[in-house]
Amino acid sequence: MNRARGFTLLEVMVALAVFAIVSVALVGNASSSLRQAGAIRDHTVAWWLAENHMTSLRIQPRTEENFPRAGTGREVIEMDEVAGKSRPGQKPPRTILCGVSP
Repeated sequence: MNRARGFTLLEVMVALAVFAIVSVALVGNASSSLRQAGAIRDHTVAWWLAENHMTSLRIQPRTEENFPRAGTGREVIEMDEVAGKSRPGQKPPRTILCGVSP
């Protein structure tokens, strides 16, 4: 008797199950990487905008209006990861007082 060579149904099903598990893991990893890349892009753009604003402030001529003497002007700037949103268990945003001598 000549026996046909090939895979049994059980072997094919086990191979498909292994392939499905590996595929799900790879897709999950890829989506996580894409989310992280988006967050890094957002932080980089925010950094560039902050640097541009700081540079524009640095190149202005110093006058009483835009650079008051220490202790004469006070401006409160709140720095938070996401402006206007608070998260449970998160530290309060840092507050920086501008124009006040320490």
